[in-house]
Amino acid sequence: MSCTQSSRIADELRGELDAGRWRAGLPLPSVGELRSRFGAGEYAVRAALKRLRDEGLLVVKQGIGALATGKGAWRWRGRVAFVTVGVSGSYYSQMLARQMSSRLADAGWDFAFISIDSNRDKPLDLSAVKRHVSAGVDFAVCCCAETEIVDAFVRAGIPCVVVSGSERNIPQADAVVCVDRRRCFDDLVRVLKERGAKRLLEVDYERKRDRGFKAQLTGAGIAVRRLFGAWEKPGRWRVGDIREAGRRMVADYFADARNRASPPDVVMFDDDYYAAGGIPAILEAGFRIPDDIRVVAWSNTGDELAFGFSLARLENDPLEQGGELAEYVLKRLAGRKARPPRLYTRFIPGTSL
Repeated sequence: MSCTQSSRIADELRGELDAGRWRAGLPLPSVGELRSRFGAGEYAVRAALKRLRDEGLLVVKQGIGALATGKGAWRWRGRVAFVTVGVSGSYYSQMLARQMSSRLADAGWDFAFISIDSNRDKPLDLSAVKRHVSAGVDFAVCCCAETEIVDAFVRAGIPCVVVSGSERNIPQADAVVCVDRRRCFDDLVRVLKERGAKRLLEVDYERKRDRGFKAQLTGAGIAVRRLFGAWEKPGRWRVGDIREAGRRMVADYFADARNRASPPDVVMFDDDYYAAGGIPAILEAGFRIPDDIRVVAWSNTGDELAFGFSLARLENDPLEQGGELAEYVLKRLAGRKARPPRLYTRFIPGTSL
């Protein structure tokens, strides 16, 4: 098998590097020469070189090849798995994982990002999780709340924490890290009341929403209507798909004469990419922002939307939150007791509100 070959090639080259066969800055044989020497395929040779590069024994320069660093091999202390479900291109989960990966790598821990497709008509495919569990995982972070994923780690004796948008009862998890939105929603509702909003249109994915937030709006005298976008391509959505879904839903809504005659005071987009499609549809329907309709959009970056005006935002900062989460995981990996961090979503008012 190529994986066995790559391990054998890496072991032999590592021994030669440790013995000083190639001094720092000297190139190793080319991929073609190594293939001939070991009787292996290109994939096996490149996988072996990548392993040695990850260990700090090699650097690879374009047009030159693999060069010896003259340093001893770097050994990972272990591995942390990060699991997300649904849109693998989710900016929030990717940036959260990226920040965690960087901080954990600095401390000597390998990091595995596992993305699982979501399809309501089929059970979750846990094969990737099982492969990583078999290969060895020391800690798991689930950026999801699917109990079967948590169970896969717990049954293997792997500590597992869940990063969830709200408080959830997941007793098998080692801990639940909450993203607290209450303060954010309180601020938003207060501003909506100050601006005299009476009708709010929410453009969202087809899923269960926070009933508490809707109750807050209703209690403040704000009627809520929701447009749900169906998951037409479960697990395979792209940014363009989300943007087009937002455009289509808003355009269809205002194509109805009754909705045009009684437009909402505020349109709230659950995703900034939904907003990137939905806002042009509002403008195409003849409404002005913020004069006729105000806009609120969830955002994980703060810079995807550039329409010449400032949006009110409900904003997560995945880089800041990833750093906090990584510090918590490192304490746990060091065997220290640590309280799970509470991550916050912020309300950032803009001129559109």
